[in-house]
Amino acid sequence: MSAYKQALGNMKLTILSLSLAFIGSMLLNFYLGFCLYKVPSTESLYVPPHIPDSGLNIKTGSIDNAQVYAFTYYIWQSLQTWPINGFKDYKQNIDKFSPYLTADFQNELKNQGKQLYKQGLLYGHQQATFGANGSSYDGKNVHYLGHGSWLVHLNMRTIDRVMPSDGSSSFEGSHVARDAETSFVFKVVKTNYAPNLNHWHLAIAAFALPPKVIKLYK
Repeated sequence: MSAYKQALGNMKLTILSLSLAFIGSMLLNFYLGFCLYKVPSTESLYVPPHIPDSGLNIKTGSIDNAQVYAFTYYIWQSLQTWPINGFKDYKQNIDKFSPYLTADFQNELKNQGKQLYKQGLLYGHQQATFGANGSSYDGKNVHYLGHGSWLVHLNMRTIDRVMPSDGSSSFEGSHVARDAETSFVFKVVKTNYAPNLNHWHLAIAAFALPPKVIKLYK
């Protein structure tokens, strides 16, 4: 065999080897890419202890009861906290958190605001709302109804104070008008509305039961 033919054979063998290596590399990349694509739908996230004490295993894409409770607590506390003046804060809060409320519940809260205004309980009022027993999660406070809906029970303490007559926001010269603990039961639903704004994919839909005052501190 001439040197030319031997060199040509070696070149063909090299090209064949490189082609096989390229094809193998492409197949491996496709396989790894498929595995990475499947990870978000199969992985589980472990939430360390304390909420609850035993910790949680949350499967990607699912909504755990503790997550529903945390969502409801945060949204309702935010809606019912008026740091400056209830006359402005009440409406601004509804607008700000509208992606987390169904249209019907927004209308209910707006009508409730009109009644509070007529009763003189918004203008010149500041309000702080927080969990009566802290914000820790208790499994008995969330009940899954099925079809992407839950009942969530919150015991919230609300302290409402009247601003000073000079219109300042200082605590000096103000007085507490009401301090009460209220039991709320909300219906919460899963939603895909405004997914870029609502990363919880949840919305408060209604009062499942009328709010009930269970303790008056003042």
